[in-house]
Formats: sequence, structure tokens, C-alpha cells
Amino acid sequence: MTITRYIKFLITIIFRTFVWTLITSNFSYFNILFGLVVSSIIPVGKFEKIDLFLVINQIFVTIMIIPQSLLETLNLILIRKPCDSFIQQKSVVSSNGSQFINFIDLLRITITPLSLVTRRIDNKSWRVHIIKETKNN
Repeated sequence: MTITRYIKFLITIIFRTFVWTLITSNFSYFNILFGLVVSSIIPVGKFEKIDLFLVINQIFVTIMIIPQSLLETLNLILIRKPCDSFIQQKSVVSSNGSQFINFIDLLRITITPLSLVTRRIDNKSWRVHIIKETKNN
């Protein structure tokens, strides 16, 4: 196993364990150990399509989206006249790329309370449902 494959494998296992602890809302040592075991048992997939720089970049962007999601939560509370809208948002990778990167991209868009991915339009974009305030004329 080359060092690059090993790093990609470790990042995948750590990310899965992190998602496991978020889903269970339990950061105890036993739960983290159990999450590591479960993350290791689940098939990992192929790493050939994964760009290591893109993975690290997308995980960093996903972590940095937490303050934005808190701000959007406050905005959602303050919206007086909500309006549903659909936009087309560019994807980080094409649909024939890495499923892991596509998942992180989908998670990054959907983690904020004002946006939700409804489907993939084509290889380069998502259809995203957003909530915004109706503008008064």
C-alpha cells in the first residue's frame, strides 16, 4: 500500500468515525472505538479517483461551514415572509468522479439550514432548494 493510498484510507476512516460520533451525539471513548470498528468494516471503495488535495480541501470547507450554518439559523428565525426558490449550484466534482467527494459536496450544501440539495441536474451542477425572504416592492 503506497503512502498516498494509506493517507486516503486514514482520512476516510477518520471522516466516517467523525460522522458516526455526530450522528450518535456521543463522544465517549467506547463510542469512538466502536465507530472506528464500524468504519473499518464498511467497504472503503476505490481510491484511484480520489484527489487527496480535493478531499482535504472539502473537509476543511465543511468544517468552516459551521459558523455559516449558525448565521443562517439566525437568519431563518428572523425571516418574516419566507419564499421557496430553486437554484442551480455548481458541483465540486463531476458525477463520475469520487463518490466520497460527491458526498462531502452534498453534505456541505445540505448542512446549512437554508439550503437542501434536491437532485443532480447534470455532471456539473446540483439543483438546490433555498429559503429566502420575499422582497416587498
